[in-house]
Amino acid sequence: MRSGGIAFAPPPNGSAVRAPLLVCERPEAALPRWASAWCDQARLGIFRHPTLPSPAAQSCPGGAGEWALVMSDVCTTTAAGGTVLINRPSRREPGPPRVVAAVQEVPGDQTVLLDAAACAEALPAELELVHCVPISFGERSVGLDAAVDRGRAVLEECLRSLGELGHRMRASARLVRANPHELVNEELDADLLVIGGSRVGPSRELGLVAVSAVRHAPCPVLVVPRRPVPKG
Repeated sequence: MRSGGIAFAPPPNGSAVRAPLLVCERPEAALPRWASAWCDQARLGIFRHPTLPSPAAQSCPGGAGEWALVMSDVCTTTAAGGTVLINRPSRREPGPPRVVAAVQEVPGDQTVLLDAAACAEALPAELELVHCVPISFGERSVGLDAAVDRGRAVLEECLRSLGELGHRMRASARLVRANPHELVNEELDADLLVIGGSRVGPSRELGLVAVSAVRHAPCPVLVVPRRPVPKG
């Protein structure tokens, strides 16, 4: 779907209308202007849910229960085809705005790609696509070359898709040798991180990347539903 040069991800569950954006935030948080602009352009409703624990809850003995509720919201919402914004401040140094999207496969992460691009245009910001090849592959491991080639192919296909859709933002791609969840740390240079959540369907499982990002990313996180695994 095109609108003013911006392509929005279709509902991955095949429905005609996307569910409202669920915003998990602290009670005093303000909704970012780019989020309002993106939702207006995508005709996406917003449901604000002040359930995000305070930073002190990261290491507090009682904080695990608070985070479990947030994780449940993310799992349930994305498995049903909805999208979740973890609305926290960005601790990034001043500079041109950046959106980072973690893509692992296509077409499973199509929603990650298209929503990241639409948000980057709403900010406006540069977009960086990142694919991780786990460090469990040693330098002489059998399968390393295939994993690297696959990662490059995924990134090339994503960039090609953005070009075909006419996106105007500056986009780049980066292949990283790291365990995917290790990208989500204090060194993440992003104003927004876009990742895949649960696959649409009954499983309601979040990957380690999503769990780490929701709890520890030093910036807002947009968690989008992933396409279900084809049957057969």
